[in-house]
Amino acid sequence: KSVTDLEGNTYVASGGRYAKYDKNGIKLWQKDNPTERWSNLAIHPKGGFVASGSDPATQADALIARFDGNGNLLWKRSGDTWAQCCAPDQITCDKQGNVYFTAGADTAQNFLNRSFLFKFTEDGQLTYKIRIPQQPAA
Repeated sequence: KSVTDLEGNTYVASGGRYAKYDKNGIKLWQKDNPTERWSNLAIHPKGGFVASGSDPATQADALIARFDGNGNLLWKRSGDTWAQCCAPDQITCDKQGNVYFTAGADTAQNFLNRSFLFKFTEDGQLTYKIRIPQQPAA
């Protein structure tokens, strides 16, 4: 996955690796963390980016994190503390810097085919969790 900020810098994530390239395609930095798998990215309006993914060690925890423009971790939240999630999906931010994240619930909790929307403040505090109703099967 990749996202580009207003200055033309592109953030790329693949597995446990994430990197930043300038508008000319020159790699500015790269970071590796084999204990994380980032699958979705969004630009944060106050700089840097947010990411969603999972922890391959547990295979049951959704992760979300916010990084500054140099790839330094500002905060990270694991689903075991707020969601019991196993299927991270989309992540986005509003203009105020709040982070919105969707994920499927852990089937071990008998929540098969249920999805949730989470809202976090810009500093990573959970504001709410809403169950997204599923459409009935046709």
